[in-house]
Amino acid sequence: MEIAELSDDALTKALPRILKKMSEVTSVGTALKIAERYGGARVCFPLDPKDDDELTRLVGLPAATALGQQFGGVQTEVPRAKSAFALKQNQEICRQRMQGVPADCVALKFGVTRRHVNRVFSKETKS
Repeated sequence: MEIAELSDDALTKALPRILKKMSEVTSVGTALKIAERYGGARVCFPLDPKDDDELTRLVGLPAATALGQQFGGVQTEVPRAKSAFALKQNQEICRQRMQGVPADCVALKFGVTRRHVNRVFSKETKS
């Protein structure tokens, strides 16, 4: 039995609207990095990012430039993208359970209950 990789389409569907737009001008991975770092805060992306800008260090200059062209100069509320991160976490929970890691250990690693680990693993392996 094997757990299928999450597609960018599946992750994109789980993203809030502004992060979907960010993923369209950069990538899904970039949008998730932004949500992970800035989620829950308002951010003003630089219009003309430099090599030493925090955003550039996070996502690289080409992505920072694309974000600056699309979103630069205005305060942007960055959502936390909980649904997308939950999808990724559930996939990793299943991957670790498939590798034989005990449910208790997986639960501790992800800060969830053993019951949650078993429910996620059961659901994903049935489909």
